[in-house]
Amino acid sequence: MNSLQTPVLIGGGGGAGPTASMLLSQLGVELLLVSALPTTSILPKAHVLNQRAMEILTDVGVADAIYGHGAVLVRPDRFVAWRSYGESPDPRGAREAAFYQILAKER
Repeated sequence: MNSLQTPVLIGGGGGAGPTASMLLSQLGVELLLVSALPTTSILPKAHVLNQRAMEILTDVGVADAIYGHGAVLVRPDRFVAWRSYGESPDPRGAREAAFYQILAKER
């Protein structure tokens, strides 16, 4: 049996494993990612990737590829919901305030 030593072992090739791998690689951390499957799934696994997830994926340079495989917005003027955890003069956050303005116009 072969032996391998690595400072960081990441188990799982779903969404979190590769993301952790990319983020740690950017920091120069030596790691090994292992998965039970030989490749990623050809079927969608995430129903929604929230804004913060896409910001992180933008930082590691893969957001455009993900957007390219995403579903087409049929009604881009409709929103489900979102939250902003950034600082904003509006206590609910600027994006959430825009969401409520759109809802108010539709009533």
